[in-house]
Amino acid sequence: MAWKLSPATVVRLRKRYQRGRVSMSALAQQYGVGESQMGRILRGESRRQVSGPITARQLLHTTKGAANGRSKLTARQVRQMRARYRRGGITQSALGRAYGITAVGAHLILRRKSWRHLP
Repeated sequence: MAWKLSPATVVRLRKRYQRGRVSMSALAQQYGVGESQMGRILRGESRRQVSGPITARQLLHTTKGAANGRSKLTARQVRQMRARYRRGGITQSALGRAYGITAVGAHLILRRKSWRHLP
């Protein structure tokens, strides 16, 4: 079986990705492989016998907060939401409605399951 990426190349790209200066999609494009295949290589699900740092799944998608194209909130709104909830007198559902998100979305933000990178 002929690989498109040599073992030395796999080690090199895993190290580059771990340093955090290049995205998974940029690596996939540069090396001419699909994004899903690149993800499997970086997680060690593919090319297991090749050494190099293996990336945890949650680190693959690094766009956080407002940088994520699907984000409905800004960092400032998230901080305001958390402050309002700490003061009391408002439910998670009401906060969700006030900020244009679901009650579940508000719950995840308030319990720091999402937007956890914010203080």
